[in-house]
Amino acid sequence: MLKNGDFIKLAYDGYDDKGNIFDSTHGEVGKTLHGKDGPLLIVIGKHRLIQGLDETIRTMKKGEEKEASFGHEKAFGPRSKNLIRVMSSSDFRHHNVVPEPGITIHLDGDNGRVYGIVKSVSGGRVMVDFNHPMASKKVRYKVKLVDAIEGIEGRVQALMDELSLTGKITVTTNNGEVSITLDKKGEQFELRKSMFLAMAKEFIPDIKKIEVKESA
Repeated sequence: MLKNGDFIKLAYDGYDDKGNIFDSTHGEVGKTLHGKDGPLLIVIGKHRLIQGLDETIRTMKKGEEKEASFGHEKAFGPRSKNLIRVMSSSDFRHHNVVPEPGITIHLDGDNGRVYGIVKSVSGGRVMVDFNHPMASKKVRYKVKLVDAIEGIEGRVQALMDELSLTGKITVTTNNGEVSITLDKKGEQFELRKSMFLAMAKEFIPDIKKIEVKESA
């Protein structure tokens, strides 16, 4: 059984009730939704997965594949009128966005980023539906647990790979000290390094001290 804090690599395809793929870790859908074509790094209990998918993968082993269907209770929930908002078109102009029916927008709030679809535009008023497109629908997933990553060094390397960081890792296992020399290259290196340090602190509590050096 997987438990909170475990690191895994997960591949999946998500289908709606008509058999259409709405989410995937593969191909163009994966690139569009997740920024890459390939398994996702998931930290159990930390990443937001629908309840049914979270429960399913906790019972899986490395290399295992499963297929499971979930009603909206364990998927994306019921549709809510409270998630349909009327906004001013001036809010969009402020961000240089022209609101048109069908486009997807996002808002950043205290609970993270939420996405909505513009439903109508009339008289300076824009109606946006922030319900998930799969709300109130039954969904089906084909899932493969590609890998289970153990140990401090393996998990540190997984986080580095996720952020496209390369370098050398030295782990002192008796006291949880980690020393990393990162190759200072690629776009937004400082941002990716900061994200790595924050994720390592949150996701790998066995690390007591982490030192990062940079190489040209």
